Amino acid sequence: MVLPSLEYASHSIEAILQAFNVSPISGLAKTQVRQLQIKHGKNILQTNETEESIQSKIYEQVANPLIAMLGVSALISAALGEWSDAISITASVTIVVTGTFTFTLIIQPLATSVAHMTD
Repeated sequence: MVLPSLEYASHSIEAILQAFNVSPISGLAKTQVRQLQIKHGKNILQTNETEESIQSKIYEQVANPLIAMLGVSALISAALGEWSDAISITASVTIVVTGTFTFTLIIQPLATSVAHMTD
């Protein structure tokens, strides 16, 4: 018995467990898991990630048009003697680039490894 997801809410937990032949304590039996993996494939999120070098990731950040415009505006501010503007723009760019760079180096690989977790 396969129910649309909206109908699950109207049934008791026991009825759903019975419909899917699942134990509330141990979950699916290993044979059920193998059968479902054969039928539907493994539970892996697909990613289109390719390994990039650190240099290419840095270049991506610096080549961003918004970052480039902010860098130019910081240089113009410095040339005009507006040091507080130049420093605040440079600090903002540094924070954004560092945050994004950290995300691509640390968080993305973690997300990719979580996507490939299986039994």
